[in-house]
Amino acid sequence: LFCNRVCAQPLLCVVGLEIVKIDTNTTNRKIRNVIVTGTASGHLLEWESRTCIQARKVHALAVTALATHSASSDFGLVSGSNDGRIQLWTKAMELGPSLDLKSIGAAMPGGIRGLAWDAARRKIAVITESAELYELILNKDGRTLRSV
Repeated sequence: LFCNRVCAQPLLCVVGLEIVKIDTNTTNRKIRNVIVTGTASGHLLEWESRTCIQARKVHALAVTALATHSASSDFGLVSGSNDGRIQLWTKAMELGPSLDLKSIGAAMPGGIRGLAWDAARRKIAVITESAELYELILNKDGRTLRSV
């Protein structure tokens, strides 16, 4: 696959995602089912079939992990990167809370390698290249991501 919105590069992770946009004038919901890939340049690419419909520069370094959870009422996607940052995305693909693992003392010699999301408990498990495991929690206010 090739996305003409960014230079050709490795796609490092992939998830399926339901994006929900709400028309503020009519409150009608528009739902799109897309594939989201993380790239070596720090972009998230949204795909419908084989067509790249959106490219977003979201991390300073490679996006190496993605996780989704349909049960979450507010957020649909979490991304992790070699820059050490975890970012939550709303179901409309707007940036939500984020946390830099370096701010909680993570060594981060190689970045994030895996994510698992339990939306019911508002928790995210993060594994780094150096085999460190972190548990993060989204505060009840829905605006703050912190370590447990």
